[in-house]
Amino acid sequence: MNKDELNKYLINTGININTYCLEGGLPSETYCLEKTQEGWQIYYSERGKRSSLGKFEEEHVACRYFVMMLKNDGIIKHQSPNETINHKCKTEIENWFEIHTYAGLILPDGWFGRPYDSMCRLTNLKYDEQKLYIELDNYLKLTFYDTQNVLIDKNDLIINISGILLFNWRGDRSTKYYIHT
Repeated sequence: MNKDELNKYLINTGININTYCLEGGLPSETYCLEKTQEGWQIYYSERGKRSSLGKFEEEHVACRYFVMMLKNDGIIKHQSPNETINHKCKTEIENWFEIHTYAGLILPDGWFGRPYDSMCRLTNLKYDEQKLYIELDNYLKLTFYDTQNVLIDKNDLIINISGILLFNWRGDRSTKYYIHT
């Protein structure tokens, strides 16, 4: 999806055009997408200030993330029945942790921590129709948007990402974005 396609999509959803801006700037209380020299920036504009939500090199990734942010904030009502899928994923994850208790964490770009040394315990797990939220050891936070399924392969728990995964491990300054394209 490019910016023109994003604009058509947002118009077709029928949402208030004052809730977003695809040309950047500082409109009041608005989600903004802006082309910069480094790529694309998404931010929330309020009272003349920007709250950065993400920076992306590729246009299609920024546009997809922009839609996810609007869905997450309830501006766009989620259009697929993911709540059933997320409930199923939640149940499978809970069952897996009941058996195995601890897990190592392999992200799309590799191990978090040293392989097999950083074992984590499930401390929170919840879902809604938009996302599946997993917390490990009270500080590793994974938020999956548009999760498709959970696979159990021998002793491995595999969560397939079809949308976006946000991984936060030390507050807002340490968030990684993984986007399945």
